[in-house]
Amino acid sequence: MVLDTFGIKSEAFTGALCVSQVFEDEGKTPNWNGFWGEDHHIWSRTEFGEFVDLTIRYLHLHPASKAKNQLPMPAVWWKDTIRWPRVIKYLHQGRLIPMLSDDEMEDLDVFKQLVLAELDTTLKTCSVQEIEFQPILHGVDSMNELHVKGNLWLQRSIVFQDFNIPHPSWVKEREAELMRNYVEKT
Repeated sequence: MVLDTFGIKSEAFTGALCVSQVFEDEGKTPNWNGFWGEDHHIWSRTEFGEFVDLTIRYLHLHPASKAKNQLPMPAVWWKDTIRWPRVIKYLHQGRLIPMLSDDEMEDLDVFKQLVLAELDTTLKTCSVQEIEFQPILHGVDSMNELHVKGNLWLQRSIVFQDFNIPHPSWVKEREAELMRNYVEKT
């Protein structure tokens, strides 16, 4: 909806997500976090094939993560969808088909109106200098740049690559299932 405001066509998708979970306290053992099994995540793909997940930067505020002082990861607007780092794994399930109760749909409609009103106010009253831009991962190069600039989530996530920490079993099994389905279709 927001992308459409800027003339960018996109489609919402749902599926599993697995990302590195690192903490403010360096003594805490890194782990995997995200949405898999019975949980799901939603992201968008633009008409240009870009992968957009701006809400992932709030994963550290999820009730299951918040108490652990998890470091926030940057938002994602990934251009080269062929190359993904080991610390971010999206497992596609399908196009988003909202299945909400009437009350939930009413709540969603109110939320959409609030988002569009906030966007409209920001566009009408703020200058570019007043907007705080957060880091966004555009691809491997942007990850490297943010790592060099000291992004803590990236600096602490490197351990997953350095020590080849395996993904959770559900994620590995789902990935294998997707690959089997892909091979059968080709």
